[in-house]
Amino acid sequence: MAAYRSLVDHVFLPPVLPQSDAGDAFDILIQTTFKALIEYKRLRADQHSSVENAIRMTGNMATAHVDSYIDEEKLARLMEAIPRDGGSIVLPVSAQNAGMIISRVSALDTGFAIRFEAFELAPINQAVYQSKGRLGRSFPGSAIDIDIPTFAEPGLVDTIARTLAKMNFQAAPGMQPQVRKAKSMVDEDRDTAHPGMIPEFIMGFLNAVGQSAHVDTICKNTREEVLLLDARSPWRRSPVWLLLRVALQLKLPCDIYKEFMAFIMSSIINDHDCQKLSSDMRFSMMAKVARRVYKLATPSLSPGNAHSRQPPFRSRWLHRLPALDKYVKSISARESAIFQPSVLRYLPGIDSHRDYTIPNLLAFETWVATHINQWSDLHKSDANACEQLYDLIERYHDLALRQYLGNPEALSVCYLTVLELWKALVVCATHLYPLLADYRLDLSMAFAQNLLLPSEAEMQCLMALETYFTTRENRAHLPSARCSYAITADCFSVRYFDQYPDLQVLLEKIEVQAAQEKAAKLEELARLKSEYERLMTLHRDTFCQYYEYVSEEANEWMPQAVTEQRHSYSCQKCEYKSKAAGLKIDIHEWPLPVSTTNQKAVVFEMRPPFSFIHWRDSLVFLRINVLQAEYTMGMRARAQHPLSTDEKLARFATGQHRRIGLLSEDKPHTGTHRKTMDISKATDAKICLASGLNYKYYDSDTGTFISGLACTKYHSTARTSSRGDRLRYRSSSIAHLPIRMAGPQIL
Repeated sequence: MAAYRSLVDHVFLPPVLPQSDAGDAFDILIQTTFKALIEYKRLRADQHSSVENAIRMTGNMATAHVDSYIDEEKLARLMEAIPRDGGSIVLPVSAQNAGMIISRVSALDTGFAIRFEAFELAPINQAVYQSKGRLGRSFPGSAIDIDIPTFAEPGLVDTIARTLAKMNFQAAPGMQPQVRKAKSMVDEDRDTAHPGMIPEFIMGFLNAVGQSAHVDTICKNTREEVLLLDARSPWRRSPVWLLLRVALQLKLPCDIYKEFMAFIMSSIINDHDCQKLSSDMRFSMMAKVARRVYKLATPSLSPGNAHSRQPPFRSRWLHRLPALDKYVKSISARESAIFQPSVLRYLPGIDSHRDYTIPNLLAFETWVATHINQWSDLHKSDANACEQLYDLIERYHDLALRQYLGNPEALSVCYLTVLELWKALVVCATHLYPLLADYRLDLSMAFAQNLLLPSEAEMQCLMALETYFTTRENRAHLPSARCSYAITADCFSVRYFDQYPDLQVLLEKIEVQAAQEKAAKLEELARLKSEYERLMTLHRDTFCQYYEYVSEEANEWMPQAVTEQRHSYSCQKCEYKSKAAGLKIDIHEWPLPVSTTNQKAVVFEMRPPFSFIHWRDSLVFLRINVLQAEYTMGMRARAQHPLSTDEKLARFATGQHRRIGLLSEDKPHTGTHRKTMDISKATDAKICLASGLNYKYYDSDTGTFISGLACTKYHSTARTSSRGDRLRYRSSSIAHLPIRMAGPQIL
């Protein structure tokens, strides 16, 4: 049933098609065409000669192939018989994406000649995607005639057969379309190969012993599909089916060809397996056949006949459904309402009881104003201080916003408290990592001018904060971007790496292990290449095996049994070729980026300082969540490959949850469909590749890559929240206060 469904997909191209490669259905397409031609011959006795030639041509195509591969010996015998017996041979040169038709013609003044016609089979993916409707193509692409005496020269037929047989399964280098990956070009085997080896090499060789032929070309508007969904390779319409149709159209009269195409499609529908298909599928198949039959001889349709059929159709199709009309009209009359939540979120650890939330917040704010500076001085050497402060900032900010919504004075105290906590976090982080003092925070305190602080003590606290951050900004000489998202030679991660030998030892360890894996991969490639050559040598030195099949036993009417030679299923020659074609190798990808600076940043992010993670995340939280700034670019990743999930580097990394981290939207080579390569195409350069990942800093909370910052809209301090704003306060937490950032960051 699977073979029959594949036949239907390629011949009928129904609405529902596979989304992954299922093969070219070589055997069933040839068998079906051959049987249909035999049946069609019985119906068209007046076209006996042309249909008989088509039958011989299809039979020769089947004879010349073993398991969809060209058999060198059989092809040579068929070619040697063409000058004597005539006929044609159709060959799909699969690895070169080309088709060839070899036939005897009377085209030269000297008499008969052997004609070679070649053309491309499957179009490139881009041509299929960009074409609107059908794809217009012409066949054949080129033709060469060789006179009979030259063709019969010793060695020529064997050379042509041997070359075509080899090119049928062995791809030529440089003919596969390429794509850019990690600043280098790699073969894209999901696309079709350029057929240049056939018109340039084969036809050029034949032109040296023959001459170009002027032939009539046919134009076909072909329907092509390239479909891919969660699969290694795409499904495309069989090139073998295209080759069969082109060969038949070239050899049969036009009307006979069109009539036969309708016949073969009808014979497929008459197969008993058709009843196993869905009714929708069978309907689409019959509709296509009906359309072909209709085009064979279109009857004239007078206007009177068309109008005479209209009243019965209108009475059949036009119905009044009052109940449905009433229901549709009632939809627009429905009343809409806004859902109002009745319960606030409960925050364990701070709001122990919702009746005491406000007093607890006031007590917490008083403690921060009184003791936070002393606490930071006492705990600035504590490795857990930054984590504790960041956790406190997040929880306090979330709870206070929900309680103070609509109260500008209380919100002002909330932002002042958050700044006090964050200042303490900065003090602790800078004490642990003095390098941080070299980087500006790009945090303007101008927004604080609009805070409505209720007491002089809070104003004094705000002035102290402004003085601290202004002094710190004046002392720093590097932009904030280089400690948050920019990877440069003087960014924090690279400078920290240069100062800490542990990270340098880790980098060396990763490179040594990667070099060992690369050397082992090259040894594996050399071993498999040697095995491939051994198998192909055995294939060339052996002959196909056949056995005698008794198709009809001897009896009283037939004294001798009817026998025929059939190809052995356990043919040793074909087994050698099959084993050689099945040899594959996985690629090796270098785990680290090419750039030394990027390597240092990646190794740093594998084992970053514990407190630095919380300092960096808190900086982003203050800018984005508290002050409501926005990234100037805000680019989302088209795919997500974070550093934490890298298979080769994850075993060296320490697992820590963080908001900011490295992420690549480009796949690694080992994650693409090109991760495995045929040995016949593999080389050292194609197997051992640089890293395909392009890491950039990514904000997992916003789901965007980090870039410069820009301020949001200004909001009036006198504005009071409406009832609808209570449901949206989380996305506009500082909507009551104007915001002025220091502007976009510049590297």
